[in-house]
Amino acid sequence: MSSTDNVGNSLSEERDCEQNLRELHLKAAQLAAKFLMIAQLLRDDPGAIVFDEQATRRGADTVAHFRSKEFSVVEIKDLVSKIRTLEDRISDLRAQSK
Repeated sequence: MSSTDNVGNSLSEERDCEQNLRELHLKAAQLAAKFLMIAQLLRDDPGAIVFDEQATRRGADTVAHFRSKEFSVVEIKDLVSKIRTLEDRISDLRAQSK
C-alpha cells in the first residue's frame, strides 16, 4: 500500500470518526436535557417533569413525564467511553497526517 493510500484511508477513517462523534455528542446533549429536567424537579418547579413514581403524587400541572428507565448509568458510561475513544482516535489520525 502506498503512502497516498494510507493518507486516503486515514482521512476516510477520520471523517467516519468525526461523524460518529457528532452523533454521540447529539445523544449526550439529549441526556443533558433530561438532566436539566431533573434540576427542575429538584427545585420543585410546578411545571417540572416528573418521574413515573411521582406521577400519582403530582397534579396535572406538570408539563411532561418521563420514566426512570430512561436513565442508565451503564449507558451514560458507555457513551462517555465511546466519545473519549473517538476523540483520541481522531487526535491520533491528525497527528499521523502531519
